[in-house]
Amino acid sequence: MNEKNNNNQSQGGIAPQKAVVKLFVIAMLTLFPLYLCITFSGSFPFLSLSDGFFSIRHDKYTLFLALTGIAVIAEILLFVTQGSQEKQNERINPRDLLRLSFTDIAVFAFWLVCAVSTLLSQYTETAFFGEPNGRNNGLLLMTFYLLAYLLVTRFFEENKVIPRLFACASAFIYLLAVLNGFHIDPLQTFVYLREHFVETFTSTIGNIDMMSSFISVSLPVFIVMSCAAQKAWERALYITASSLGFMALLCSGSDSGILGLAVFLLIYLIAYSQNLLKLRNLLLTLTVMLASSRLLLLLSAATGDDHKELSVIQTALIYSNVIYIPLLICAALTAVLYLITLKKCRRALSPAHPNCPDNNDHVQRQDQAVSHKIKNPDFKLHKAVTVALGCVALGFVAAVLGVFVYFSAIDTKTELGSFEKLLRFNEAWGTHRGFFWIKSFDIFKSSDILRKLFGAGPDTYYYAFSPYFDELTKYGDSSTTAAHNEYINYLITVGAAGLAAYLCAIGSAVTRAFKYARESIFAQACIAAVICYAVQAFVNIAQPITTPIFIILASICEAMARSSENAK
Repeated sequence: MNEKNNNNQSQGGIAPQKAVVKLFVIAMLTLFPLYLCITFSGSFPFLSLSDGFFSIRHDKYTLFLALTGIAVIAEILLFVTQGSQEKQNERINPRDLLRLSFTDIAVFAFWLVCAVSTLLSQYTETAFFGEPNGRNNGLLLMTFYLLAYLLVTRFFEENKVIPRLFACASAFIYLLAVLNGFHIDPLQTFVYLREHFVETFTSTIGNIDMMSSFISVSLPVFIVMSCAAQKAWERALYITASSLGFMALLCSGSDSGILGLAVFLLIYLIAYSQNLLKLRNLLLTLTVMLASSRLLLLLSAATGDDHKELSVIQTALIYSNVIYIPLLICAALTAVLYLITLKKCRRALSPAHPNCPDNNDHVQRQDQAVSHKIKNPDFKLHKAVTVALGCVALGFVAAVLGVFVYFSAIDTKTELGSFEKLLRFNEAWGTHRGFFWIKSFDIFKSSDILRKLFGAGPDTYYYAFSPYFDELTKYGDSSTTAAHNEYINYLITVGAAGLAAYLCAIGSAVTRAFKYARESIFAQACIAAVICYAVQAFVNIAQPITTPIFIILASICEAMARSSENAK
């Protein structure tokens, strides 16, 4: 399929419609996360980033609308101005564009529920625009998400440049987050911020929770891409980005990304256990990531341990010796797999008859062995190994959940110290996320049938939760605009129908990409990003800073599934 696309491009060039979407995706994965508000000042150098964090959510929201709007207008103009012969030469089949998949139906259903929810809402203006007292997640943003989805799913074409540029931009963002984590401010973005905001804002992303969300949606892409990179410099790029991303995660002060990364790695370690080469490369990347995190100790010593507030998990991973356990395990397994695969590669590349005089045939067999070695059964572990790893993973997850349930429902008195907020669910759990969740379900249970189905209106959680603002003051907050759980937030704002449609859309995009585009490493990378983001969303919020990147990568999953279907 990729060879066919490349041939078409080389003969007639990339279709203008696809070129527009290529530029749109590149802008969303590079310019968008890097963007900070730039203001003009009267003194040299006449530019200032001092307002970069005060309005960062609105600035990135506006940029996303602008980029999507420009791309949509460009596509419309191309369609209107191109002649029928040009359209035929581009080989874009209108039937393929109009064909609806289950993912398409779910996406349209989600938008339709948001529209109905807006019309039924008591706060129609807020539900449409998402402001005031919201996160810009109104019907307008949902409409632009739909437009971005349609653009990407209909015109995206896989390109090696896109993940490389994404890695370069993200590596800079990660590095800046690491430096900011130790109060090093090269861009001078914290000069005019109060101390509270200095502690909770970082890099070009904003709040530390948003930074954790960005890492969740970007880091898995680079880890997976490093597993199949053919060129040394390309693998070095992805491993470097992965290492900086892991260090940034440890400095972010939020545990949501750690949760998402852990689940993603667990799934992909099991999935790649069927392929020794991918498993070896994945473990190599993890080894380098874990080893690189030790650089944080040097940075901490250089700054006199002047770092921002860290969680219990992050403090343990940086300052205790616990991280050496997974580091040594990954290093040992990587070394063993290198020896095994090296031996198998030599066996695969050797001629069938050592004394065969046909040297050309020998070379041809070598080339074939190299190009097909990943599919060679000799490079796969027995399925029993995968099953065993899956059982161990399920056992580990069951044990963690068991401990959580035990201390939350059975033993509620034992002192857990700093692990109290992690292992015991109550109103104070997870920086009082427990309070938001418990009261949110009370709101849902007390709602009428229409509100249960369609919610209070997009981005109107503030109004739905307002009866509990007085109780919230005991935790130091006077109000809230989100449930700090993306799924509960959708349940309250767009109802059970909206949440069901959203889950179907995301689940279908991942399932279809795995089914139809599993041979594409970039599809695997996007699937990993969607999984990681979806897991961290259990303790985080949707917003126009990192969610648009998630929408783009989820749309790429569907685009590559459609492309593979069309090629068959």
